[in-house]
Amino acid sequence: MGMGRQKPGPPSAPICRNRRDRSGSTLEFFHHPQPTLSGRDREILKKLAPEYGDPLCPGSGHEFLSLLPQVSNHLAADEKDFARRLRNISRHDLEYLVRLILDGSESIVCISPENIVELAGYVADTLSLEEAERIMELYMNSDPC
Repeated sequence: MGMGRQKPGPPSAPICRNRRDRSGSTLEFFHHPQPTLSGRDREILKKLAPEYGDPLCPGSGHEFLSLLPQVSNHLAADEKDFARRLRNISRHDLEYLVRLILDGSESIVCISPENIVELAGYVADTLSLEEAERIMELYMNSDPC
């Protein structure tokens, strides 16, 4: 079984930072390192977008933190193309992505409404209606992108 998203180098736990506010009081906050794509994520990206093997976001030049928003917003021509791309991944890969979506590691917030419907439909057809409903619930209860 593959690993999920990787944190960039040790430590994987939140990093504690101390700062002083204007009054001189010490403030403590935590910085959570952004995950990077795992080897499995990169393999799935090759299936979703074989023409685009570079995990850098065309808009920002930074490495993708999630796969589906990038495919939805930058690589798929429309919802039919997005649906076609989803069908290029195996059931096992879809299970992996759904697990990441449900644990918050894979963002779906910035996926277009048309594409989230395609994703949920594919999950319902391939895995389960319950998981599709959970994905739609997460999407509907998220702050807009």
